[in-house]
Amino acid sequence: MIGPQEAAAGLSTAQGESAGWWEAVVAFCLRPGMLESLLALAVFGVVAFVWWRLAALQRDAMRREALEDYLLGVEQALQGDLKGAEKRLSAVLEQDPENHYARLLLGKVLADLGHAERAHQQHLYLKKAFAVDSGDNELMLAHSLLGAGMAAEAADVAERALQRMPDRVDGWRFVYRARLQGGEHEAAAVAGRRLLALLRDGPERRRLRQDLARTVASVATLRWHDGDRRAARQLLREVEALAEQSPQLPLLRARLQAGERGVAEVARSLS
Repeated sequence: MIGPQEAAAGLSTAQGESAGWWEAVVAFCLRPGMLESLLALAVFGVVAFVWWRLAALQRDAMRREALEDYLLGVEQALQGDLKGAEKRLSAVLEQDPENHYARLLLGKVLADLGHAERAHQQHLYLKKAFAVDSGDNELMLAHSLLGAGMAAEAADVAERALQRMPDRVDGWRFVYRARLQGGEHEAAAVAGRRLLALLRDGPERRRLRQDLARTVASVATLRWHDGDRRAARQLLREVEALAEQSPQLPLLRARLQAGERGVAEVARSLS
C-alpha cells in the first residue's frame, strides 16, 4: 500500500515532468525564426481549408446546374422539343461526360431526330467506354442499328437485351418488326408469338393476330417449297387458329392438298 509520502513524491515527480515538457515546448518555439514559421504554417492551413471549402461549393453548384440542365432536357424530350433537348443534353455531357443517364437519353433523342449514326455512337460509347450493360441501352442501340439499315444486327442486339427482361412488350414488338424488315420470317414468327402472349386483348392484339397469320403462312410456304409438308401442315393449323379468314389460307391449303391428292384432283374440287 502506497503511503502519503510516496504519493506526494510521485505527484511532485509528475508535475516536474509536465513542467519540463512545457518548458521544452516554449524553448522550441522561442528559437530564432520558429515563431514566424509556425505562424506561416497556420496561415497556410487556413488558406488551404478555405480553398478546399470553396472548391467543394463550386463542385456542388456545378452538379446542381448540371442536374437542372439534365432535368430540363428530359422535360424537353417528353414535350417533343427534340432539338432543344439535344442541345441541352450535349451541354450536360460537356460538363459531365460520365453522366450515363444524359448520354442514354441523348442517344434516344438523336434516334428520334433521325441521326441513327450519332445515336449509335452514344450507345456504343456507353457500352464500350463505361461498360454500361443495361437492357435499355441495348434496346436503344438496337434502334440505332435498325435506323442505319442493319436489321439483322439490330434484332440480335435486342434479343440479347430481352434475355434479361423477357416481359418487355416494346422489345418484342421491335424484334418482330426488325426480323420482318430483314426478311427473316421464321425468326419473326418466334418473336411475334412472344409478343402475342404478352399483349392484352385489344386492337393491337387483334391486328397482330392478322399480321402474325401472314408471317406464319409465309413460313409454311417455305416449308412446303422445301418439301417438309408435315411442318407446313402444322403451320397451316396455326394460321387457321390465328385468323380463320386469313387471305393466305386458301392458297396454302391448295398447295398442301395438291401434294397429297394431286394437282388435277384439287383443280376439279375447286372448280
